[in-house]
Amino acid sequence: MSASDRDLLRQELIVDVKNCRATYRGNPIEISPNTPFPFRMLACLREAFPSRVNKETLIKQVWQGEEGSDDSSYYKLRAAVDSALRPHGLALSMPWRLGMSLEVLHESEIPVAQSNPIGEVDHPSKVVAYSTWEPSKEVMSKAEQSITIVDSFYSEYWDLDLCVGRAIQKKQSESRLDSENKKLEISVYMTSPATDLGVQRGKEIERLAEDKETCIELMKEQISDDEREDYKTDFKGFIKGLRLISNARPSELTLKIYEYFAMPSTRLIVVDDRHFFFGWFPLWEHNPRYFCLYLEENSLEGADREVVRRLRGQIDNVSSISKLVYSSTRTHGKIK
Repeated sequence: MSASDRDLLRQELIVDVKNCRATYRGNPIEISPNTPFPFRMLACLREAFPSRVNKETLIKQVWQGEEGSDDSSYYKLRAAVDSALRPHGLALSMPWRLGMSLEVLHESEIPVAQSNPIGEVDHPSKVVAYSTWEPSKEVMSKAEQSITIVDSFYSEYWDLDLCVGRAIQKKQSESRLDSENKKLEISVYMTSPATDLGVQRGKEIERLAEDKETCIELMKEQISDDEREDYKTDFKGFIKGLRLISNARPSELTLKIYEYFAMPSTRLIVVDDRHFFFGWFPLWEHNPRYFCLYLEENSLEGADREVVRRLRGQIDNVSSISKLVYSSTRTHGKIK
């Protein structure tokens, strides 16, 4: 690594430990978990370039006295830094295990980019837009391993039942004697009735009044106890409808239903952790009848790889603030 590259790195790699932020050439480096110690680790590595830093030194300088620090933070840091620096022709060669010494920042064989304007497209995107979510049903009907759904509330359990039935029939017809016949895993995340967020989303599906001022006033009204009870009743109904799917096929699938405690933002249907259907919750529209985007993880490049990473991260984030309300693997599934 040349002196000029080293100087450029020190100028362009900014680490703000106090506020848990890091950027390279103005582009944020996403590091999870968002706590100080992985950022201290990055600051330590930055100051160590281009020397070698062993595990003991790293722990002494970064983790000493920290609560909850573990090796997983190291792996997440490595992935985040690599993702941020590689497009600029720089690579942080960090070993797969902390026990190995760290070779810190060397020149990559990739040509160094001269500039990185916001919005620059480095590869043609493979994202496809559909006018509705109907195509997701065809893909769910071919699911082999898993279906994950993140929604505000999922009322399309009859459609899911048909899709799952076709998927299981397809698996059975194509199964070989030497193949593993694993159960289809279905996970559904819905907005918890313990918050008012599900009720609020329900109010946003249809315009409450044509007149602007009247509509605003109606939207400003506080959620009533009756509305809360209605959503709780609906929520239980969604669970009962989903349970019919697993009750009819206990040996072919497992079903887990979760409630999450955050504003619904992104609707997701992911099949076999490979097929990603995603969209947002539009104002005055019901999402299943709205358009959606689709991306298959298959030899992706550039921003498309980042899209998949962020979508998986969204599911992880929702999962981290969710509680299990029903599992078909339990003897007695409980509805809240």
